[in-house]
Amino acid sequence: MFSLHTSTLTSHGPQLIEQMQELVNFVEASLEDRRATHEVEQGLWRGVLALGHSLLGAFFAASGDGDVGEEHLTEQGRVLKRLAPRTRPYRSVFGEFQLERFVYGQREGQAIELIPLDARLKLPETCTSFLLQSWNEQLMIEQPYAQTNDLLERVLEVRQSVQTLERQQAGLSTSVDAFWAQQPPPTPASAETLVVNTVDGKGVAMRASETQGVGGKKKMALLGSVYSIAPFVRTPDAVLEALFAEKTSALKRPPTARPKPLHKAVRAGLIRDAEDHSGEQTRMIFAWLQQQNRLRNPDGAQHTVVLIDGQRSLWQAAATYLPGEDVTEILDIIHVAGYLWEAAEVLEDTQEQRRAWVKTALGQVLHGQVADVLADLDAQRKPRRGRARKRLDSVYTYLDGNRHRMAYDAYLEAGFPIATGVIEGACRHLVKDRMERSGMRWTVPGAHAMLQLRSVALSELWGPFMDFRIHSELTRLYGDQAANDDQALPIAA
Repeated sequence: MFSLHTSTLTSHGPQLIEQMQELVNFVEASLEDRRATHEVEQGLWRGVLALGHSLLGAFFAASGDGDVGEEHLTEQGRVLKRLAPRTRPYRSVFGEFQLERFVYGQREGQAIELIPLDARLKLPETCTSFLLQSWNEQLMIEQPYAQTNDLLERVLEVRQSVQTLERQQAGLSTSVDAFWAQQPPPTPASAETLVVNTVDGKGVAMRASETQGVGGKKKMALLGSVYSIAPFVRTPDAVLEALFAEKTSALKRPPTARPKPLHKAVRAGLIRDAEDHSGEQTRMIFAWLQQQNRLRNPDGAQHTVVLIDGQRSLWQAAATYLPGEDVTEILDIIHVAGYLWEAAEVLEDTQEQRRAWVKTALGQVLHGQVADVLADLDAQRKPRRGRARKRLDSVYTYLDGNRHRMAYDAYLEAGFPIATGVIEGACRHLVKDRMERSGMRWTVPGAHAMLQLRSVALSELWGPFMDFRIHSELTRLYGDQAANDDQALPIAA
């Protein structure tokens, strides 16, 4: 049964009832006129938006103007004076409002120290409602800003500028670090479960202003992922067969029942200092991995795996942030295969010969015979000169420098993963799918904000993140005032 409980709301009652009756009349008229269903839907939606605007407007009117008297005594014993009313815009999913309310401070012309109505209604600092902010961002992290704006204007009839959306995203991203820091540990896994850490880089095309006037030049973002997974024992020959299987034959084979990653979380960032160094983004990702490992494996009962492609600075960071005797460093086997193909292009003439050479060499690597592969490469590179020698030297140096991370026969027997598929997939989805569309160019701060928020969404934590963001913003803005004590600020009569 429809009812209104305050005199202010009651004064809006006739208008609200009239709007609801108009919706009923519209449906009845649609039946008589045999309107198409999509036209009825559209008409109802517009009516619901208008009704929502009226109801929210009635709510604001009934909430009063924030007048708590000519003077207000703060908890610190300071006396604030009531100043002239101020008007602020409020953009909601139902449209825009202008809210006039009293403010308090020492005197006119000085800083406003208290806005009782804003605190009671828990309004955001910006004019955009928290709900609309969340809807904006969930669209923005998947599609361009202008497209987000156009969609919301068609659906909600609310117009926002691209600059507003960009500023909103930058503001939201400032809460990501604190959000991750207070995340509770995931459901404990069994002691046999592995904790796997993997890191990789992905280039992001920059605006000319970020790259000394050269638009489209890329800067490397850094992505980290951590997950738990049950061991999955395989043989070197089975892995080799899978790597060299033809696509058609692979489709015919029944899928292998392999364990799936559990509690997967992803973090990404793009940070540069004044000298364009990326050390801070490396520290951010690895400090986050360290925190995640402490949450997931507090007593060290689970074995830890670190999977990286071979970049020296990343291994150095891993040794600093993820040390321990129960940590196994593994070089990504797919990158190893890529280097072997590089050598094969120098050593063999035809594609068939190269494929055979790589398959033999990779089989040796998987069987723990890395020394034999290195010996063969060393013998074949020494008589060569020029570019061929440089290419073989590069392959040899890469494999030799990482040979202690290439005991693949032992890793497979223990059920450890040996490929960075999870982080490679994250690079594609988190970075490429959103940030490498045609013509897209980014600033460093803009790219970092996007990566931070897409990481939260990809980790399936958007709801908890927005709850955290709203709570932390209200605490920052209002402190104890946001307790919503109805007796402290009576609603309008």
